[in-house]
Amino acid sequence: MDLWVLMLLAMAAVAFALLWRKEVKARLEIDRQTQWRNQELERVLNELHSEKTILEAALCSAEDLLLVADRGMQMCYANPAATRIFGPLPQNATIISYTRSLDTEMLASEALEADVQGGIERIGQLNNGPYFMRAIAYSDWVSIALRDVTEDHPVGRDG
Repeated sequence: MDLWVLMLLAMAAVAFALLWRKEVKARLEIDRQTQWRNQELERVLNELHSEKTILEAALCSAEDLLLVADRGMQMCYANPAATRIFGPLPQNATIISYTRSLDTEMLASEALEADVQGGIERIGQLNNGPYFMRAIAYSDWVSIALRDVTEDHPVGRDG
């Protein structure tokens, strides 16, 4: 009987050893996959950071005032040209509270409703002068470009 007990204990030890080995292999595979996924995530984050840096450089160098707002007209971005005119972008600012221009907010609203591929363009009033305005909807966002056209549309000049 002692032999049977020893054989059962030996078989149990072998079974536990095999299970432990299987568990170690599974953990090693999970660690390997985790490491690969972390490397892939780091690669994607680096790509996104590079793209963001390129876009920021382009947006910062633009002379046009560039604004981005959500469907609720909440501002989420203003490029440096816009902040020179309107000041720093406050938290929870809307298009109208930031630009003080009903024309700009109406244009943004129309662009979101129409969702026209090339956007909507017009000349509107901003800061007591004429501005070329273009708004393009992207899903739940609207991008607005504003350019002062005072030189193109002089007011009060005698012919």
